[in-house]
Amino acid sequence: MSKKNQEDEIALAALYESSIAGLTRAEKRHKTLPILLVEKDFKDVVRQTGEIYNFCLSGLLHFSGIDSGGTADLKEMISLLDENQARMPKLVKENMRRLRDTTQRLVAKIDREDVPDAISKEDAVRAMEWADKIVQLAQNVIKDYDD
Repeated sequence: MSKKNQEDEIALAALYESSIAGLTRAEKRHKTLPILLVEKDFKDVVRQTGEIYNFCLSGLLHFSGIDSGGTADLKEMISLLDENQARMPKLVKENMRRLRDTTQRLVAKIDREDVPDAISKEDAVRAMEWADKIVQLAQNVIKDYDD
């Protein structure tokens, strides 16, 4: 194996490890959502869901060998997924429309969080449902990967 190929293999391995680490962080935050909902901290439910999306989308990109460049912008990550669909696992491709839609809706809610009473209990519950789905998708892609 050439030195270039070795370097590429090492870079891919690092991205894969990063995808696992991101998913683990998303799973930990995901566990906090019901507590925040019970505490009626609806804004934090939405905010944490944004963090969960960040970790999951970044993990899906890294898993596919794409460095997200450390961006935390959810719209930019969805664009990267779109631009690199050919490299995405089948499960991600099948869910791109839903990912795009829920990310757009989540970003709109996050952008309104500073407006008084802009985030309702229903918004928080919906955000939790989105978090459930993206964590499950990331788990199915990243954890169920058979090396």
